[in-house]
Order: sequence, then C-alpha cells, then structure tokens
Amino acid sequence: MKIQLNILFAFLLTQLMGVQTLLAGPVSGFVIFDQDTQYLVDNGISKAFVIKPSNQNIEKVLFRLNNFDRVSGQANTNSENVVILESIDFVSLRKLLGSWSTNNNKNQIIFSDHNTLLWIENDEVIRKNYYLAPGPRDSWMLFMSDLNKVTMSRLVIEESPSNIRLSIEVLDPNSGDIMEKLVLDRQI
Repeated sequence: MKIQLNILFAFLLTQLMGVQTLLAGPVSGFVIFDQDTQYLVDNGISKAFVIKPSNQNIEKVLFRLNNFDRVSGQANTNSENVVILESIDFVSLRKLLGSWSTNNNKNQIIFSDHNTLLWIENDEVIRKNYYLAPGPRDSWMLFMSDLNKVTMSRLVIEESPSNIRLSIEVLDPNSGDIMEKLVLDRQI
C-alpha cells in the first residue's frame, strides 16, 4: 500500500509542477534552422519542435545539416515544444538528390529520393534503397541494399564555391578495407 501511495504522490507532484517527462522514443522529420534555433518538423503530425542536442556529438551532426534535411533518431521531451535529441540514427540530405557521375562517365548514381538511388555501371542499372548515418569526422556512412546484398560505404561531401563532389569508398564488410573508391561530380 505504501508503494502505491508513493507512486500516486510522485504522479500528482509531476502533474502539479507541469513537468511531463517522456521516455526516449523515435522521432523523425525534417530540420529547419532559424538563426540560433533548430527545429524538427515531425512528419506525422506536422508540428515543429525546438531541438536541444543531448551532447556535443549530436550538436556536431546537426551543424552539418541544412534546411529540409531529414533526421531519424531517438529523443526525450520535457515540454510540448522541445525535443532533447539523444541520437541521430539516419539522415537524408537534400543536396544529394539528383544525378552524379565519375569523370569518365563509367559510373553514375542518381539519388532519386530520400531512400532510393539508381546505381548505373557499364549501362547496367541497379535500383537500391539507401540509408545515411553519421560517420567519423565529416563523413557519412552510406548503406545500400538491393535484392542481393547490403553494401556499406563511407561518403564524404566536398564543397567548393563552384562544385560539389562526392567521394564514396565502398568498404569490405569483414575487414572494413576500401574495396573501391568513386569520385562523383553533380550532373547539371
């Protein structure tokens, strides 16, 4: 009986104080940056939440994103309008959308939407699903899957005033060694 009263008292106390702490749960949406404030617009309910990163690693990943990039991860909330982002599991980058090719046009990748790409090599077209996750330093981990296999790659985006270049290092799943390196430029 005493335990039930303690639980009831704790519940009433949190309700009276106006604090509603929820456990970490999944969040997804796109990010909007407005001066020093970052917002997550939830895909499901079209509501904007102020993003508070839970640590410096999350803050660094958010710094690498642009308006309307998509984020999926885990978050806590302590009010109706604030999410405390605990992890960023996957992202989608708007700047990737479109067609990219190597200098010799042997390979081409078309990021057709936030989850699908076409990998074109020697006139063979392979449709793949892809996911991006934060990687070490300024890289992203690119996971691509088709009907036959899952491929893990490291993606680096190099930006200059006149060009955006992608460097994709396809990794060996067992050793992590680089099996293939592609440098792609945006096609206009």
